[in-house]
Amino acid sequence: MGLAPTICVAQDYIQGKPVDDLRLRKVILELPDNKTEHLPGYLALVPRMPVLLTENVATELGLSNGTRGIFHQLVYNESPEDVQWQDKNFPPNTNFIMQPKYALVEFTGYKLDSTLAELQSKIVLRGCCLYCHTIQCSNVEKYLFNMQMLYLKHGQTNEIDNLQSIYKTWILERKSLDTFYENINEHMKLNPPSSTRIEATTKNLLAIRQQLIKDFEARSFKAKSLQSKKMDNNDESMDNDEEEMLTKMMSSQMYLTPLDVLKHLEKIWANEKEVLAIYLATLRSLHHSITHAHNNPISLFFFEVLPVLPSKFRPVLSFNDQKFENPKTVRYSTIIQDNQLIKELLLLKDKQTTDISTSTTNRSSLTNTLRGATNEEKLNNLWLKMQITVNSIFDSSLDNRSGARVAKGIRQVIEKKEGLFRMHMMGKRVNYAGRSVISPDPFIAIYEVGIPEIFAKKLTYPELVTPHNVHELRQLILNGPDVHPGANFVELEDGTIRRLLPNNLSQRTAVAKLLLTREKQHGNTTLMSTKRVYRHLRTGDYVLVNRQPTLHRPSIQAHMARVLPGEKTLRLHYAQCKSYNADFDGDEMNIHLPQNELGRAEAAVLMITYQHFLVSKDGTPLTGLIQDHVVAGTALTMRDRFFEKSDYQQLVYNAIGSYSRRKIHLLPPCIWKPKQLWTGKQIISTILLYIQPANEASLNLDSKSKLSMKSWPSKPNATNIDLMADTDVIIRHGHLLSGLIDKAHCGATLASVVHCYYELYGKRCAADLITAFSKLFTLFLQYYRGFTLGIEDVLLLSPGVSHRRRLINECRAQAGQKALQKTFSLPENSNEEVLTDEFAKAFCSKSFDERISKEMDMNYKTSIDEYQNQIIKQCMSHLFKQFPDNNLQFLIQSGAKGSSVNAMQMSCLLGQQELEGKRPPMMPSGRTLPSFRPYEYSPRSGGFVDGSFLSGIRPQEYFFHCMAGREGLIDTAVKTARIGYLQRCLMKHLEGLVVNYDLTVRDSDGSVIQFQYGEDGLAVEKCTYLKEAYYPFLIANHSTILREDEYSRIVDMCGSTKEKPIIKKLKKIRAWRKKTRDLADDDNNLNDSIRLKISDETKIRMTPFINYSRFFDLHTLTNSLKSKDINEARSIMVQTWRDLSDDKRQQYNHGVVKFYSPVTQNYLPASNLGAITERLDDLIRNYITTHGKLDQTNMDKRTFEKMLHFKSLKSCIDPGESVGILAAQSIGEPSTQMTLN
Repeated sequence: MGLAPTICVAQDYIQGKPVDDLRLRKVILELPDNKTEHLPGYLALVPRMPVLLTENVATELGLSNGTRGIFHQLVYNESPEDVQWQDKNFPPNTNFIMQPKYALVEFTGYKLDSTLAELQSKIVLRGCCLYCHTIQCSNVEKYLFNMQMLYLKHGQTNEIDNLQSIYKTWILERKSLDTFYENINEHMKLNPPSSTRIEATTKNLLAIRQQLIKDFEARSFKAKSLQSKKMDNNDESMDNDEEEMLTKMMSSQMYLTPLDVLKHLEKIWANEKEVLAIYLATLRSLHHSITHAHNNPISLFFFEVLPVLPSKFRPVLSFNDQKFENPKTVRYSTIIQDNQLIKELLLLKDKQTTDISTSTTNRSSLTNTLRGATNEEKLNNLWLKMQITVNSIFDSSLDNRSGARVAKGIRQVIEKKEGLFRMHMMGKRVNYAGRSVISPDPFIAIYEVGIPEIFAKKLTYPELVTPHNVHELRQLILNGPDVHPGANFVELEDGTIRRLLPNNLSQRTAVAKLLLTREKQHGNTTLMSTKRVYRHLRTGDYVLVNRQPTLHRPSIQAHMARVLPGEKTLRLHYAQCKSYNADFDGDEMNIHLPQNELGRAEAAVLMITYQHFLVSKDGTPLTGLIQDHVVAGTALTMRDRFFEKSDYQQLVYNAIGSYSRRKIHLLPPCIWKPKQLWTGKQIISTILLYIQPANEASLNLDSKSKLSMKSWPSKPNATNIDLMADTDVIIRHGHLLSGLIDKAHCGATLASVVHCYYELYGKRCAADLITAFSKLFTLFLQYYRGFTLGIEDVLLLSPGVSHRRRLINECRAQAGQKALQKTFSLPENSNEEVLTDEFAKAFCSKSFDERISKEMDMNYKTSIDEYQNQIIKQCMSHLFKQFPDNNLQFLIQSGAKGSSVNAMQMSCLLGQQELEGKRPPMMPSGRTLPSFRPYEYSPRSGGFVDGSFLSGIRPQEYFFHCMAGREGLIDTAVKTARIGYLQRCLMKHLEGLVVNYDLTVRDSDGSVIQFQYGEDGLAVEKCTYLKEAYYPFLIANHSTILREDEYSRIVDMCGSTKEKPIIKKLKKIRAWRKKTRDLADDDNNLNDSIRLKISDETKIRMTPFINYSRFFDLHTLTNSLKSKDINEARSIMVQTWRDLSDDKRQQYNHGVVKFYSPVTQNYLPASNLGAITERLDDLIRNYITTHGKLDQTNMDKRTFEKMLHFKSLKSCIDPGESVGILAAQSIGEPSTQMTLN
C-alpha cells in the first residue's frame, strides 16, 4: 500500500511493541513466509498493519534466551521484576504502540460474490431488467408495497388489508391510474400512520412482513423477458458497453462477470433506492450508517477484502514427529496464490507485460499450467476456483469439488450437536457430579437416594465459616479427606484453595484453629468476608439425580442424600422407576451436588421428588409401588389375613417407626376371643391415621380395587358375589373397612389412596405414605407370606387338556377352509383341491391386490378368534390351581406384573403372529416357509401358533414367533433417533412459551399465544379432582378441602366484594345461554326463511356475517370458477364482505344479539374467587340438579359452590411456568413408548 510495514513482537497475539533495531528489522524481513504471523511476500498490508513476530519464531532466531533475552526485553520493560512469567499477559506498566488487527487479503481486479449469492441472483436475473436497470413491476405495485410497509412500520396491520382491498377493487373495476393514486392518498389522509413507530420484533409482525415481501416477489421477481419498454424508445441513447451487452443478451445466453453484476446493481440502487431499502432491511441500515462519500450499500453483495484468521486459531499440526500446516492455513495460502495469478493474468490480458517486474515474469510460467485454452478462460476458471475456496471458508459444504478434503467452515464450527453452541454453551458438563450403576433399595424413603461413601468423600460443598458452625467445621477438618464426614479443602479469604493433607494431622489442626482468624490484605487483592470449608457430602444434603435420556421434567429431580458405607452403587427406591423410566438391569444414573444455598433451596423446594408426584402431561400420578409390593399389599389386605399382637406391632413399627413425629395410636383388635387378632386392613388403617396431619379430618373414600369380581371363583348361581369379592374399597374416617390395596391404590394410579392423600394433606404426606407402604409390604413378604411362581401355576387339569386338544384339531381342519370359502364366496362343501386351486388362481392373478389380501386376513382372523376364545375359556377354567392360590393369576389380576396374554401363551396357545398388523406374507412360490406345501391354507401356515410355552412349539412356529419379535426390536432401534429429533424440534420451537402474571401465554418476543392458558387458566396436574366423577370424594372430605382459615385468608386477599358481581354475571350468562341454546339445538332442522323469522323474533345467536353468508350463493359461485374449488369461493365471499361499506353491513344486523363475554375475561381466575369457566359452572349446576341433596350429606348448595370455587382458584397455573416446554415434553416422552406402526 506504499507504506513500510511496522514490525512488532507479541507474546499473546493481542498486543505488541515495535522493533526499532535496524539489524533485527532486516533479519525479520528476510525470514521465510511461514515464520512470521503475516506473510509480507503475499499479503497486501493494511496501513499501520504490523508484522507480528511470535515468541516461537524469536526462539528459533536466538532472540529469546532466558529471562533477559532480547525478545522479552523488546516486549517488556527492562526490569525483569515486572514480568509475570506464569501469566501470559503484559504487565500493567508496559507501553504499547498499538493493537495489531487482522491481516486482510485484498482481491485483485475481480470482486467476489458473498454468501448472499442466492438473493443477489433473485434481484439481478429475475427481478430487474439488464437494460433499464429497474424492478420489473408497475409503479402501482411499487407504491402499494411502499405504503403497506409504511403502515407495518407503525404497527397498523388492519390498514394493510384495507390498502389491499383498494388495490383489488381498482383491478376489478379497471379504472385509471389517477383513480388508484387518489384512492390511496385519500385513505392515507383519513388514516394517517401513527406517531409511534413499532419495530417488527414480534412474530406476528414479522410474519406479515414476510408475506408482503413474498407477494411483492411473486409480482416482481419472475422468469420473464429482460427487455423493457424503454428498448422500443429510440430517443434513449446507449453507451458502447450497454449496446454491446444488449446485443449479446438478445442474440444468445450471456455470462455475467462479477464486475458486470456490480455495475448493474449500482444502477438498480440508483433507480430503485426507495423500494430496495424497504425490501432489504440490511440495505436500509447500511444506507443510513455508511458515509455520504460512499453512499452505496450494494457492496454488501461483494467481497473486496478477506480477513485472515490469526494463527492462534490455526496452529501447526503434528503427527509422528512431523509437522503439517493447518488446513485453514493451506486454504488461505491457496487464495493468496490464486489472487497473485489473477493479477498476472489481468496484466497479460491488458498487454502490459513490458511493465511486469522480474518476480512477476518468473511467476508467469505458472499461468501456463492453468486450465483453459485462452487467458480469458484461464481467468474465469481461476476466478471460479477462488470463489469456491472463499465460499468454503464460510461453509465447507459449498466446496463440491470431487475428492477435495476441505477444512471446516465457520458454519460447520457453529452448527449441529458438535458445534460451539450446543457442545460448549448449551450442553456444558458440570463439576461436583458422579455417575454409577443403580441398585434398588426399598428401605430408603422415596425422596432419598443412597450414595456410596466413596462418592461422599469426593463430592464437597463449600460451607461458610460462622461462629455458629465453627466447632462442627473444625471437627470435619480434623477428620480430613479420608474419614467421613470430613473435609478436603479450605478456601481462604483471598480465594486461595488450601488442600488438607490426609497424613498430616498437625497441618489440619493449624488450619482448623485459624478458621475465625481474618487474613491480612495484600496489595489490591479483594478479600471475601469469611473462609469456606469444602466438606464432604453428608446425609441430608440435596443432590440432583438424572437418568438419560432426559425426556421430560421428572427425568431430573432432587433427592435427599443418604450416605451408605460399604456400597459401590447408587441406591434408588422402586417407586421412582416410572419417573426415570429406569430398571435395574445395569442402568446408570448421574448425581450432582449443588454448590450454593440458592441451588440447595431450589432443589429442596422445587425439584424434590414429591413435587413431581403428578405428570404435567395429563395429571396422572408418576410415583407408585410396583410388582412385589403390589402383590404384598393385595395379600395383606385380604379378609382371611390375621395377625397376633406382636406381629401387628412389629409390622406397624417397621412401616412408620422411623418417623418420630408423634406417638403411634394402635387400634383395638377385631377378634378378642379365643385370642386377640388384628387384620391386615387394620394395619393399613393404623398407618393411614398416623401419616395424616394431626389436626386434619381423616380420609373418607369410596372406590374400586384392581381385582374384579370375575377373578374370584364362584358357583354358577351364587348370590351376593360383589359383597364377598371384597372389591369395593371403603375408607371411613381413616379406617379401611373393605377392599384390597392393590395396584389401583398403592401404584401410580389416578384417584388411589396415595393420590387422595396428595390431594388432601399435601405432597410430603403422600411421599411418607408410599414409603411406609413400601417398608410394610417388604417385611410382610420377608416373614409372613413369601411369593414365588411354579409349574403348577400354568398346568391344566385333564378335562382342560382334552378340551384344548379337541378345539385345536377342529381349528386346524376347519378355520382355514371357512376363511377361504368366505373370501372367494365358495360353497361350504368345497373340497381341499377346489380351495387350493382357487387360492392359487387368486394369488397368481394380477388382480390379487391389497384389498383381497386384507379381506382374507380379516376372514382368517374372524375364523381363528372363534376357536381361540373357546380354547382360552376352557383352559383358564381348568387350571390346576385357581385364583387366589394360583400365584401367576394373583400376579396378573392384582396388576403387579404381566397381562392375561402372558398367561394365555404359557397355558393355552401363542395365537396368531403378525408383521405390521398382517399375517406373514407368502413367497412367489406360494409358501410362507419352505416346509409348507404350495398354497397351503391351514392357519398354521399363515402364522397361527396353536402350541403353548408349556406344550412346546414347532420349529416353523418358532420362526414365525421370532419374526414378530424381531419387528419390535427394529421398531425400537429405528424410532429412538427419530423421536429424539422430533422432541428436539418441538422443544426448540416451544421453549419460549411462558405464562405471564396476567395469565396470558406469551412467546419470547411478547406475542400473545393464548389469553388464558388452556382457555381456562388451570394447571393440568392441579385440576384432576374438578371433574364431575370426583365430586363425591370432595363432598365426603369437604372439611379438609375447604379449610375455613385458609378460605377466609383467600377472601381477604381477593376481596369479598368482588364475589357478588361475579355470581350475578354468572346467573345472567346462564339465563342467556338457556334462552338461546334451546333454539340453537333445533336450528339445523329449519329452512332459511323460517330460521331468519325465528332470528328476528326470538333473538337466536347470530352475527351479521352469518346472515350475509346465507344470502350469498356459494355453490353457484363455485361452479362459475375454473378451479371449481369451494375454498376459493369462500375466500371471495369473505373478501366481498370485507369490501362492503358500514352502511351496507348494517342491513344484515337483524337477529343479532349481544354476546355475553365469559366471566374469566373480566375477572382473572387466579385473583378472583368465583371467576370460573362456563364449563365448570355447568358441571356444578348439573351435579346439584342430578344429586339433589348432595348425596345425603349435610353440605348445602352454597357450601358446595364455595368449595369448588376455592378449589378452582387453587388450581390456577402459576405465573412463570414454561408451558411450551411442558407441551413439547408431553408429546415427545410418550412417543418413545409407541411403535412406528
